[in-house]
Amino acid sequence: MIIAPIEVVWNSPAGREYPLDNICLVVDQVEQEYLTECLGCDMYDWLIANVEEWPAGTAEWHDCDEYGLGDLVTREGRLYQSIESFNRVDPICDDADNPSWVEPNRFGTNECANELWSKYLKQILANKVLHATLNFTTHKTGAGGLTVQDSGGSFDRQSFRSGSKAELKEYSNQLDALNATIVRNMRRWASKKILDGAVCGVPLSTIPGCGSNGEACAPSLQKRRWGFKN
Repeated sequence: MIIAPIEVVWNSPAGREYPLDNICLVVDQVEQEYLTECLGCDMYDWLIANVEEWPAGTAEWHDCDEYGLGDLVTREGRLYQSIESFNRVDPICDDADNPSWVEPNRFGTNECANELWSKYLKQILANKVLHATLNFTTHKTGAGGLTVQDSGGSFDRQSFRSGSKAELKEYSNQLDALNATIVRNMRRWASKKILDGAVCGVPLSTIPGCGSNGEACAPSLQKRRWGFKN
């Protein structure tokens, strides 16, 4: 997959405690369907062939630990790699002029692909996956069948309950509207890159609306890469 489950939480309106179990179940399928339809076959296959995936099992940064050169940690939904030994610096408090951490690029040294990912695709995919899991998170199944989460207690001294069907629908519509805006901005960005003659090494012209039309296609059979290169 291109987007990691933890990135869905940190790059969408989901709360920071949003459960990852349902995200893990749907993220790959949602990603494949949406990207092939939105970006077309050639662009989707290029992304899959060139992505450096989020390393599995990367732990959250901890202030009691010391990290060595090349160590990877997560911090507030982002991936960081240590560029020094005996590193105890908090990645989000790092000195920009004398950094101890770097964020590994998702697409290596390809600036065009990394810009596409960081500005548009990351948020689009996060919102789409959140949209796909809303009902599963609100409604649970078990030995007694389908149940709906509800409570008469309090959260931060305010009463809370599960969202109604109408409220979930409205929330979903807002996610769709936000994504539509991001997709339009992404296509304008890609079209400008093409008009400016930018040498990206990325098949931007195959995105529908950005040149030759991309076609909906079956998921790629290419093998995917696991882990970032050091």
